Amino acid sequence: MCFLLIEMIHSWNQSVMQRRIIRAVYITESKYSNWDESLFNGFR
Repeated sequence: MCFLLIEMIHSWNQSVMQRRIIRAVYITESKYSNWDESLFNGFR
């Protein structure tokens, strides 16, 4: 039972970390996407 609980907490921590990474990537993407598009349009 204790082992199962540790496994559940471990997998939950992994999913939380993945969600935080995805959110951070999404925020940075949305923050810099407009700048990238203007830069790309300037080169084009």
